[in-house]
Amino acid sequence: MAVLTTATKNAIRAGMVNNAASNDMIALLDRLEGGDANPLKNSFGVGAKVGATVSVVEQGDGVVHKTVLTLTAMPVTLADEAGVVLHGGQEIYDFPEGHIKILGCVADIDVVTAGG
Repeated sequence: MAVLTTATKNAIRAGMVNNAASNDMIALLDRLEGGDANPLKNSFGVGAKVGATVSVVEQGDGVVHKTVLTLTAMPVTLADEAGVVLHGGQEIYDFPEGHIKILGCVADIDVVTAGG
């Protein structure tokens, strides 16, 4: 996991009026990103992975929460519609109940075809 860059920290400080609050936010985000010796881990607001090819790491403090999903050889069946493109989908995670605001998402996915 990456630690917050100086540019990101400066952008947070520039966007927040209260300097103490911005420093608290940066410290919390550093802990969530693993930039602290004691990263935050909890079971509050934890969802459920779907399938044996998904692993989940949950981190947070009950207010800000980070979920890291790792997919290993996840099969996705594709449907072919004439004149359209192939499409498919696969459920990987059930979010917990409640209000959820997604602050960001990153995916590094390799697609491999199997069969003909």
